[in-house]
Amino acid sequence: GKYTTNYSDGSRSFSFKTSLKCSKDSALNALVSFASIPIFNALATPDSLIYVNKKDRCYGKQPIASFKELLGVELSMKNIQELFLGLPLGYKDSALYTNEFNALGDSTTMSGILDGGKPIEYRYGSSVKSPRLAWQRLVSPEDSTEVLVQYDQWVKHGLMDVPSLIHVSIKTKEQNIRVIFTYNKFELNSPQEIYIQIPDDYAPCK
Repeated sequence: GKYTTNYSDGSRSFSFKTSLKCSKDSALNALVSFASIPIFNALATPDSLIYVNKKDRCYGKQPIASFKELLGVELSMKNIQELFLGLPLGYKDSALYTNEFNALGDSTTMSGILDGGKPIEYRYGSSVKSPRLAWQRLVSPEDSTEVLVQYDQWVKHGLMDVPSLIHVSIKTKEQNIRVIFTYNKFELNSPQEIYIQIPDDYAPCK
């Protein structure tokens, strides 16, 4: 997928282009560009994150759990796939969820608490007339962190609906982050080369 991305965190705000390539459950490549110039490239696998900072001519490797330090919330590669495909983050068939209808009966929410070392509250909302998610919220009381994802628009891609406008709000004790992804292009089930190249003259990022 290719997206126009708008980022703000209270102290700064900027826009850039994001290109994502993903092979199911094995690898994900993200390329960030300003004014058509690539400045940041990253390759995520189920257990590691390798990145190249073209602006500062450096590179690094961290465990995938480093997303926790960056965003204030744990985010696996599978969660990133779920986010951009409009699937419920962290959903498990084996978990116990509660369904609720609003007073008018035109929308429904499903909520549950999963404990994978710390309790996280999951809540998913949609219209009763649509199988697609309207929003989803994750709350980690222990970390005082809340993530709200809103799917404002969808497009048809073959037999599948994919989100074309995604609002992500992340609230932590330290800051509030807001990211808006606007769909430009999307391909599904087409072969893609996924790799990352580190130039010989790049040094480890400090």
